[in-house]
Amino acid sequence: MWFQLASCLVRRQLVVSSAKPIYIRSQLFATSRLALNVSATSTVQSASHQSVSSSPISPKAQPPLPPPPPSSSAPRPQRKRGLFFRLLGIIVKYAFIPVFGVSTGYYLTFYVRSSNDPVKIADDPDTEDAVGDTRVVYDPVIDAHIDSLPLVKELRADPDFIELRPHGSYPHHLRENSLTAGVLAGPGMVEVPPILFSNLKTHELIAVIKIGEKLCGHEGVVHGGFLATLLDEGLCRCGFPTLPHKVGVTATLSVDYRAPTQPDDYYVLRAKVTKSQGRKVWVKGHIETVPSWGKAPKILVESEVLCVEPKWAASLPNIGQV
Repeated sequence: MWFQLASCLVRRQLVVSSAKPIYIRSQLFATSRLALNVSATSTVQSASHQSVSSSPISPKAQPPLPPPPPSSSAPRPQRKRGLFFRLLGIIVKYAFIPVFGVSTGYYLTFYVRSSNDPVKIADDPDTEDAVGDTRVVYDPVIDAHIDSLPLVKELRADPDFIELRPHGSYPHHLRENSLTAGVLAGPGMVEVPPILFSNLKTHELIAVIKIGEKLCGHEGVVHGGFLATLLDEGLCRCGFPTLPHKVGVTATLSVDYRAPTQPDDYYVLRAKVTKSQGRKVWVKGHIETVPSWGKAPKILVESEVLCVEPKWAASLPNIGQV
């Protein structure tokens, strides 16, 4: 019995001693496996946390964007111009353009001025109408027609009448701001400055004027305001020589229209002083058709003006006065 008990104890001890390393190894394997699982889990969690913090939209990685297509408007590499073309560009920019601009401006200025300026003609002993170096021609056709009128020839032959063209003596800087001498002067309007004949003895004035087709009110009828302007200037100029300082302004103007005035024709303005008293002068006048042989002129517009010399008349410019 004791022998059996001892042998059983020995076998059990052997079994326990032989199984203990196996158990210990199994515990170590389980422990190391658990450590590996914990390490792997912490690594995944840290990676997920970094991905979430860097990409707020989705923790998944976004696929790379495709490259943009090649653009047709991409700047091409510029080639440097040669020395010849660079010199040519400098010459055009700094020499040709300024010279062209200055020459064009000078030509236009000269052309505009020459088209409005009179042309002096020399004495012609064979021409009975020649009046010396002061004779000027503004338009050869119009001036030739005025020279051929019997009235003009008669007035030039009368020594009591003085011939003048006041608008022609206006300086350029004043002519540009003058209504009849500048604004309304030109083709189709007042084509040439009116020719005036003044008689200082009888205080009478006669003017010949060509009225163009661009001064109409109604179609085919000269504007009444333009005729009133002609009468205002003509009658006042007739009364200026009787004033102390030979200059005045319009105080009253009355106009009576008798008949329509046709454009693109020649007309005569007649004015005469009726009364003069100190700084005041009264003048009557009218515009009529050009008289011809065997045909009396027709009165188209009549007018009367009161011209007054202001107290500050001495400061007024005396331009083109009789």
